[in-house]
Amino acid sequence: ARMFKHAFISGILSVGVEVFNMSSLLTPLARHAINFLSVEGGIHIKLSEGNPNKLKVDFMDSKGASISRVTERKIENSFSREDFKRCSGDEISRLNNITDFKNYYVRSILNDINVDSIKNNPPKICIVSPSDFVISIVVPMLTDLGCEVASFSSTSINETESIVEEIKSKDASFAAFIDSNAETLILIDKNGNVVKDDLFLSLTSLITFKSNPNSKVVVPITAPSIIEAMAKKYNGKVVRTKTSPQAVMEQMLNHNLFKNRENMDQFLLNFDAIAGLVKIIEYLCVMDTSLTQTLEEIPNFYVSKKKIFCPWETKGRVMRTLITEKSGNKVELLDGVKFIFENGWSLVLPDADMPLCRVYSEGISPDIAETISNKYVDKIKAIINSKG
Repeated sequence: ARMFKHAFISGILSVGVEVFNMSSLLTPLARHAINFLSVEGGIHIKLSEGNPNKLKVDFMDSKGASISRVTERKIENSFSREDFKRCSGDEISRLNNITDFKNYYVRSILNDINVDSIKNNPPKICIVSPSDFVISIVVPMLTDLGCEVASFSSTSINETESIVEEIKSKDASFAAFIDSNAETLILIDKNGNVVKDDLFLSLTSLITFKSNPNSKVVVPITAPSIIEAMAKKYNGKVVRTKTSPQAVMEQMLNHNLFKNRENMDQFLLNFDAIAGLVKIIEYLCVMDTSLTQTLEEIPNFYVSKKKIFCPWETKGRVMRTLITEKSGNKVELLDGVKFIFENGWSLVLPDADMPLCRVYSEGISPDIAETISNKYVDKIKAIINSKG
C-alpha cells in the first residue's frame, strides 16, 4: 500500500496539485483531515481485508464523503482516455508531510463533547479490535476521560460469549468492537445483545432524536420503519436515501459540515467508529442511563434479508416485470422497487457489483417478514426461468 501511495502522490503532483501526505491513517481520520485542512478531496489507500494482495482505494470529496458512482465513472473515463493535463516542472507543487494528525483528531473529538459529564460518571468499557493502531488511539483517549478500559485484540465479533464473559469479569458497562479501519462499530451489552446493522442504525437515530429535539435523521431505504415511529415520538423527521453509503453520507453532509452540528454528529455516529463510540458514551453519561436501558427504548422490529443469483442481462427484465405486476400495492422507486403492504414491506434491489438481486423485507412479526421475502425471491426465480 505504501509503494502504491508514493506512486499515486507522484502522479497527482505531476498534474500540478498540492498534496498533503498524512502517513498512516484510518479512513475516518482521513475524512476529518479533509475538513481540517480545507482541501478539495482526499484519497485513502488500504489493503483489502479479504485479500492482502489487493488494495482498496477510497476517493473522498471536499466534505469528506465517499464520491458517488457517477463521479467514479467520470474519473475512470478520464483516466482511460488520458484526458488530463501534465504541468511543467516549475508548476509542480510541494509535498506537505504531516505525521502527527492523530493528535489533532483526538483533540477535535474531545473539544466537541461534554467532557465533565463523562468524568463525573465514567463507565467501564471493554474495547475489542483486530488493530493495535485503533486500540492505541481509543484506550488512551477514554482513559483520559476517566473511563476504566479493558482492551483485547480479536479479529472477529463472532466470539460473543467470550466477550460477554469479559464484560462480566471486568464488571464493564458494555463492549465495543471496532474494525481494523475504524469505520464499523458494534456494541455488546451485559446481556449479550449485539448492536449492529439495523439495530445500530436505530440506536444512533434514537440518540439523535433525544439529543436534538426536532432533528432530522438520514437513513437508507432499507432501514426499519420503527425509525419513523421514533421520529413521531420525538418530533423528528426521517429522510430516506438510496442504499449506498455514498448516498447516505452525501445527504448527511448536504449542509456545510461545521455549520450543521446535528448532521455532523449523525455522520460521526454512523461512519466514524472512534468518534461515534465517544458520542454514545457521552449520551449515556449525560442521560445517566445504560446501553441496555437505551436498547429497551427501541421498539421491536423484524427484518429479513436474502440474496438470489440473477444474471446481469436479466436484471432489467426482473425489475420491469416486478413493477408491471405490482397488483395494486403501493410502490416506491427511490432505489430498486419497494412494495408497501399493511403488515410490512419488501425491497428488491439489483446489486451494482455482482450478478445478484437482494431482497430486504420487514414485517410485523418474524414469520411475516420471512413470508414477504420468500414471495419475492420466488417471483424473481420465476421471472429468471421464464423465456421472456
